[in-house]
Amino acid sequence: MRSPFVTSFHAVSQVKVANLVGGSLFYLIIILSYFCLKAGAPPESVFIVTIGVSLLVQIVEILLLKKFIPYSAKAYAKQVVWLCLLVMGISSVIPFLLTELLEPGFVRFLAVGTACVITVSSAVYYVGIDNETREFVVRKIKATILTRGKNGAA
Repeated sequence: MRSPFVTSFHAVSQVKVANLVGGSLFYLIIILSYFCLKAGAPPESVFIVTIGVSLLVQIVEILLLKKFIPYSAKAYAKQVVWLCLLVMGISSVIPFLLTELLEPGFVRFLAVGTACVITVSSAVYYVGIDNETREFVVRKIKATILTRGKNGAA
């Protein structure tokens, strides 16, 4: 989600500002992770710290970009952030249930991995993208299948 912001900062010639602020905040990951681990937190805490700092950077960049480009942060939150959270919530239910119900092992690995691919793809297709993009995806898949069918028959 950070890429459009970086591109926007490039467009208004404010890359230095974005890199200085974003890059400085990303150093917090190292510092906070160190203190978490030193305090006895489990290794997974590093991922939580990374996610938290990434969210902080995202919020700061949203507010910082408003200084250079007039846009609605609320509209961005509704059209991008909300949809991402919705897709994440919907697509995580079945893999989570499988993780809880199946015994650890290769079968669970395959089941959860397959469920992740299917649920994320379905959630993105039905919830995360608009009708125009959905039609584009269908056309692209059909074109790819037709092209491979012609090449395979020749």
